Amino acid sequence: MSDLFKIGEQVKCKIERLAFEGHGIAKPQNFTLFIPRGAPGDLVNVDITDMKKSYGYGKIDRVIEPSPDRILPPCPYFARCGGCHYQHIQPLKVDQEKVQQLKDAFKRHGPGEIALLPFLKGPTDWNYRNRVTYRRDTNGHQG
Repeated sequence: MSDLFKIGEQVKCKIERLAFEGHGIAKPQNFTLFIPRGAPGDLVNVDITDMKKSYGYGKIDRVIEPSPDRILPPCPYFARCGGCHYQHIQPLKVDQEKVQQLKDAFKRHGPGEIALLPFLKGPTDWNYRNRVTYRRDTNGHQG
């Protein structure tokens, strides 16, 4: 476990970008913190909730200066439910962050730099399903 920060300590930091599942990524003193419900550009006070050797987790105590991309979530249950990860961020910014996440993943784990086509979008930013479960039979055929 890192000695840089302690669980329960409060840290002021700026959220730089998003990780998968909507966690903001901040790097106070070059140490990576994952912060749920953070928006890129937020300046926040964060309570450290968990520490690992090379990263930690925090919870926003107070948004000091909100990101220009932060919006009021359209769902009244967003803060309590946990089913959605991005409703507090402008949809266009979310799309940009997801493209960057894919590019980063291909660079780290795949063929390297790739060109991506634009996302196909539905008629609205909300109230749709975007998950698909693919099944395979015992021979590996997808269906």
